[in-house]
Amino acid sequence: MKRAMRKGVTFAIISALVALTALAASVPKAGEVAPALMLRDMTGKMVYLSDFCGRRCPMANRRTTVVHFFATHCKPCLKEIPAIKRLRNAFRKSDLAILIISVADSKKAVIKYKQEKGLTAIFLLDKYGANARRWGIFVKKGNSTSFSLPYTFLVSKDGIVRAALSGAHENLDQLLVNKIRKMGK
Repeated sequence: MKRAMRKGVTFAIISALVALTALAASVPKAGEVAPALMLRDMTGKMVYLSDFCGRRCPMANRRTTVVHFFATHCKPCLKEIPAIKRLRNAFRKSDLAILIISVADSKKAVIKYKQEKGLTAIFLLDKYGANARRWGIFVKKGNSTSFSLPYTFLVSKDGIVRAALSGAHENLDQLLVNKIRKMGK
C-alpha cells in the first residue's frame, strides 16, 4: 500500500513538473542558450546536451551539435532523412554531433526506423515528450497537446542556439552546412 502511494505521489510530482515546464517553455531562438536535454539512448545510457556543448562541457569535448526532433509516424519527418544522411556524410571526419530525438515513440519503433532508414546518428528517446516541451515544440489545442515536428536546432560549441528550423526541409543539410561553415565549426 505504501509503495503504491509513493508511486502515485512520484507520478503526480513528475506530471506537475512537466506541466510547469510546458507552460514556461518557448522555442529557443538564435542567440539564446539552448535548453537542457536529458534523454536515454538506445542502450539505456543517459545522455545530456552538456555532454556535447555548453559551459558544463569540458573544452576539449565541445562540439557543434545538431538537435533534431522527430517521430517515426511523422510523414513530413521522412522528407528530411536523405538530408540528415548527407549532413552526416559531409561532416563524417569532423566533430559535429547529430542528436536525433524521437518524440512519443517506443524504443522498438525507433530501432526499427533507424535500421530501415540506415541512419547512424545518435538516437535518443523522449517517450513522454518532456524534452520537446522544454524546447517549446508543442502546440496546445483545447485540452490536447501535439508536437510541432520535425524541428531542428543548430547549437554551437558554447551551447548557444545558432539556428532553429521548423517543419520539413528537403535541403536541411544545405541550410545547416552554410550556417556551420559561417560559425567556423
